[in-house]
Amino acid sequence: MSSICNLACDFDLWPGLGEGFAERLMQAFPDLGVSIWLGSQTDVIKWLVEGKSDIAFTHRSACPPAHAQIVLSDDELVLVSSNKDSPIRFDPGYVYVEAGEAFGRDHAMFYADADTARVSFGNATTALDHILKNGGSAYLPRRAVAEQLEAVRLFILTKAPTFTRPVFFTYNKRLKMVSKWFETASEWLQADPLS
Repeated sequence: MSSICNLACDFDLWPGLGEGFAERLMQAFPDLGVSIWLGSQTDVIKWLVEGKSDIAFTHRSACPPAHAQIVLSDDELVLVSSNKDSPIRFDPGYVYVEAGEAFGRDHAMFYADADTARVSFGNATTALDHILKNGGSAYLPRRAVAEQLEAVRLFILTKAPTFTRPVFFTYNKRLKMVSKWFETASEWLQADPLS
């Protein structure tokens, strides 16, 4: 290995973003070792501060000292269901998924008259697994459910509002000076961030 990339990624940003980025990085730089750490937003920031990770995908704009950020395209949160005829309100199979303060506020405002979800999850990946096994509906990132939509296992409830959640690529500033792969990788993200 000529060098190592220590990548931290929020659980919800791994499918469709972190995973694709890591695969592309390993293909483009076969001599590069990649160490991957998946965790919560708090974990990711901690790993950056401690030096355990060099780069990270996160929903937080908080940036530790000696680090910088590239703002990526927002995640689009869409209401998906295992049943294309599910109601938008009062769905007994609705699963609430934590997606940050702004989403929580906007969701509460739009669905103020709806019942409280019986099941809730702290991340979209686990909620998606639950819905695929048990049925139901939830707001999930479009990029994370793309395969399920294409395979017609899930359906977007098009009359429901959509929400957005910011996405950031955080990196240690020293990478610009010492890592051959960093410039190429950051260009990919700026050109086509969520594919």
